[in-house]
Amino acid sequence: DIQDKSSKIHEMASVMRHAIGIDDTHSASQEERINALLLENRGLKEILAVHETMHRSKPTSATTLEV
Repeated sequence: DIQDKSSKIHEMASVMRHAIGIDDTHSASQEERINALLLENRGLKEILAVHETMHRSKPTSATTLEV
């Protein structure tokens, strides 16, 4: 009976170690993805700021549409 309980405890500990390993890997992957998205977001904000600056400096009255 004690041997069975000890065996179950060892089995549960092994499963928990495996789950922790998977969680650590998943966590690192998520952190890497978040960092990539933050970098992309910064780049897009810079592009938007340049676009807005260029758009503001253009005289709107000089722009005409030809039909």
